Amino acid sequence: MTFTDLKNIAEGNEVRIDNGKDRNRTPPYYFDSLRDTFVFYFHTFRSSNSSYEQYAVASSTVNKMNRRILESQFLDAENTVLSIISCERFFELYIKNILRQTNSKLVYEEDRKTRSKNTWQVINKIQSHTFTTRKAGRKSYTIPFRETLKRFYELIRYTKLQDKKSHPIIRKFSKILIDYQFLEEQEHKSTLEFINWYRDRILHNGNSLPSMRLLDYIIAKRIVPIVDAIRAQTKTEYGDWWYFLETMTKIDILQSLLSATILHRNTKSKKQIDSSVMNLLYIGHLKELGRANLNMNWLMQRNLRATFEYNYQDPLGRGKRFANIEKEKNDLAMEVTSCPCCGNHSLVIYRQQINDIFNNGEQLNIDWVKCYTCDYHLRYNTGEPAYFNLYKQNLFNLEFNSTPLNK
Repeated sequence: MTFTDLKNIAEGNEVRIDNGKDRNRTPPYYFDSLRDTFVFYFHTFRSSNSSYEQYAVASSTVNKMNRRILESQFLDAENTVLSIISCERFFELYIKNILRQTNSKLVYEEDRKTRSKNTWQVINKIQSHTFTTRKAGRKSYTIPFRETLKRFYELIRYTKLQDKKSHPIIRKFSKILIDYQFLEEQEHKSTLEFINWYRDRILHNGNSLPSMRLLDYIIAKRIVPIVDAIRAQTKTEYGDWWYFLETMTKIDILQSLLSATILHRNTKSKKQIDSSVMNLLYIGHLKELGRANLNMNWLMQRNLRATFEYNYQDPLGRGKRFANIEKEKNDLAMEVTSCPCCGNHSLVIYRQQINDIFNNGEQLNIDWVKCYTCDYHLRYNTGEPAYFNLYKQNLFNLEFNSTPLNK
C-alpha cells in the first residue's frame, strides 16, 4: 500500500472537530490544546511529589555542573513533551484564526514558483487575486507556525506605517486586532517564537528537554501572562469552560502562578535562595490543586453526576462515604476534614510512624492527605498549604486522640 493509498484512507475516515454547517462549539476546538497544556503541566508535580522538597532545595542551591543528575531524576519527560507540544498547537491555531478572520488566504502557503519575498507582497497578491497557494492534490498547504508569526507581526507593523495602514487588508486587520492588542507586546512575541522553537527542537531533534524548573519558568512566567489575557477577553463568552484554572474553593490557579517568582538561574544570597525554594514549593502546591481540580467537571461540581460515570449520582456524597470508611477501617487514617481543592468533607489525613535511623531510632511521623472526591493528594514534605494561604489550617504534624498502628 502506497503513501497515497494510506492518505486517501485517512482522509476518508476523519472526523471534523472544527465548526461547520452541521456543528458548532464554544470555545473553538483548539482551546482543548490550551487545557491540555495545563493538564500535562500539572501532572509534573504528581510524578515527583514524594521528594519534591529535594528538588526545590537542590535546584536552588546546587551549581549547574552538579545539577545534571538531579534534573534528570526529576524530569517528567512524557508530560513535559506533551505540555510544550499542546501549548504550541494552541497558539499556532489561535494566531491563524486571527489571520483567517482578516483573510482566509493569509494562512496558506504560497506556490513555490511565485513565492513572495515578504508579507507586504503576499497581501498585495491576495488583494489583486493573484495569490496562488501551494497544493497537494486539491488541498492547499497551510503555513507553519514560524511563518504564521512572521505574517501576524508584520501585519501589526504595517498598521503603524503611514504608507501601508490604508491598505484594505491592513484596515480590516486593524479592526480585528483591537480584541488582541495584548499580543503586540514584545514579551509575548518573544514567548510565542520561543515556544515554536522549543516545539521544533523537541520534535526534530528530541535529545534535550527543559528541566522541571525551566518548564515552571516557561509556563508560569511566559505562558500564563498570555493565557491570563485570553481568559480576561473570553471569560464572559466561554463561561464555565475556564473552570480548570479556579478551584471550587475559589483559588485562582492562574493568578497564583502569576504571583510566583521563578528565576531561571541560581542566586547566591540566602534570602534569594530561601525565596526560590518557597516559590518552587508554592508552584508544586498549585500544580496539585490544578491536577485535582481537573477531575471535577461541570456536572460533578454540582453533584449531578460523577465524571465519566454517567449513571452515578451524588459523587460528592460518595467522597464523604469513602473518607469515613477509611477513617473507620484504616488504622493510618487519623481524621477527615474539608479539601483545599474541592471543599468537600472527604479529605483524609494519614499518619504512619517509622523509626528514624538517622536520629537514634526515634519515632518519626510521616503524614499525607488524600481527598476521595477530587483525588487531591499531598505529603508533609512539601509544606503546609496554609503557609501559602491555600488552606485555612495546618494539615500535618497535628495532635490526634489516638496513636496510629503500623501495618
